[in-house]
Amino acid sequence: MVAGYSLLFAVSRGFLEAERLDRHQQLVASLSEGLRDGRVTLPLPPGLGVEAQLFNTALVVSAQTVSSLDGRTWLISRTRLAPQGLGQDASVLEVRQDITASVERSQRDLLLLIAVAGVSVLFTSALLRLVIWRGLIQPLRGFTCELEQLEADSLGDQVLDPVHQPSELLPIVEAFNQLQSRLAEAWQRERRFVDGVAHELRTPITVISSHAQRLQ
Repeated sequence: MVAGYSLLFAVSRGFLEAERLDRHQQLVASLSEGLRDGRVTLPLPPGLGVEAQLFNTALVVSAQTVSSLDGRTWLISRTRLAPQGLGQDASVLEVRQDITASVERSQRDLLLLIAVAGVSVLFTSALLRLVIWRGLIQPLRGFTCELEQLEADSLGDQVLDPVHQPSELLPIVEAFNQLQSRLAEAWQRERRFVDGVAHELRTPITVISSHAQRLQ
């Protein structure tokens, strides 16, 4: 279960990052198109959470996340632009997107998911403990008490009832009942043998005892 939740965390984080990157790429494409046809001018109005600037450089940088000193998180990329209407020198557009709110929201969602996972694990552990206690430990204790009450003379008379036993203990109960039957049969044969020997020896011993008394 822990491994499953860990996998879920990783997949969820991957989806969030992929979605954030896709939105950033769409923003960059829209700004690039607007700059080429003149619908967008720089600098961008403040308050949008997006900053754009043209650079005279050949360096193109894929989108990457950067944290600023004021605690904000930015997604920054540099994209090469076609030179129409922008001049040959201004060829790279740098876009800085403020993703602080998105990152905080995703972290909050992940923390909520972790909390739910923790509660679920605790609940499952408590439920599993209850199931083990009622389905295994208590039947084993009852089974032990029944075994302690068995005596040689009562073998075969106190057969364990498999109906009231959990399914996990049924093979053990059935095997024990069969063993008890075999032991009871062996014990009865031994008792019959001892009784027969005692009966056969009783008459000779009586005769010998009587002769011994006469000799005395």
